[in-house]
Amino acid sequence: MASNSLAWIDPLAIDSAKALEWIAKSIAKGQLQGKHRSQRLSSGYEFSQYRPYVQGDDLRLIDWKMYAKTDKYYIKQSDVERDHDLHLIIDNSKSMEYAEDNWSKLLFAKLVSACVSYVITQQGDAFTWSSMDKYFNRALGMQHWKNSLHALHDLGTTTTARLINLKPENNKVYLWLTDLYHDIEDIKSVVDTLKHTNTELIVFHLLGEKEESLDFPNNSTFIDLETNQTIQMNPKEYLAQYREHLDSHIENCKKVFYAKGINYHKAYINRPVQYTLKLFLESYNKSLI
Repeated sequence: MASNSLAWIDPLAIDSAKALEWIAKSIAKGQLQGKHRSQRLSSGYEFSQYRPYVQGDDLRLIDWKMYAKTDKYYIKQSDVERDHDLHLIIDNSKSMEYAEDNWSKLLFAKLVSACVSYVITQQGDAFTWSSMDKYFNRALGMQHWKNSLHALHDLGTTTTARLINLKPENNKVYLWLTDLYHDIEDIKSVVDTLKHTNTELIVFHLLGEKEESLDFPNNSTFIDLETNQTIQMNPKEYLAQYREHLDSHIENCKKVFYAKGINYHKAYINRPVQYTLKLFLESYNKSLI
């Protein structure tokens, strides 16, 4: 594995939270040159509350008067500090087990999430992540990032029918990593819940190249990951019908997204994660302007 570029990664190497941490950090460091400068270090903003200092926080944010009183380190949070919040939403439905070249959609989503949250942490912004059945609390700092990777690495798929159950918050950027294998009405519900005047929603549609083109051998056996039903067929006989159905679904999703001003991107699990990370940073930094 070439540590200088990591253009191609063996997914089998991501066998622990520590491995996920090292790989994500190696990939993300190359993107930090274009980071935005947080205004959080400026003075004069209205004080909101204290929170405990965690490893990785800027030492200039420590309130030394509180330290003198309590002998503990505290950070003074302002309303500005909460302006740059990212919430990662990971679709962990059963269909996310689909894999090509040993990359499952869920594993790819985990690596993207780890890379994105590292860059966000380095920029001094807060983040949290949730799935269909898990929630990891919002915080700042490198220790929070490392802790989040343990929960992220252990995340598996779920059969829960609930898509997303969140209360939208102002001045928050949501990143939804999903295969979009949901009814269009459910997708509309997510969009209506999360995208408002004071929020941003970025959607990464996770796809495999073979999945999109139905490029499989004759007489292949397909498994419905949601129901475990199997069917044996010649993909070429159903290619036209499949493409029509898939294209129609994607176009309907795009109409929903574009009508709300939502950034939609395809993210191929066969391609280096750097491409997806770059797309995210372009969309995220624009949302902060």
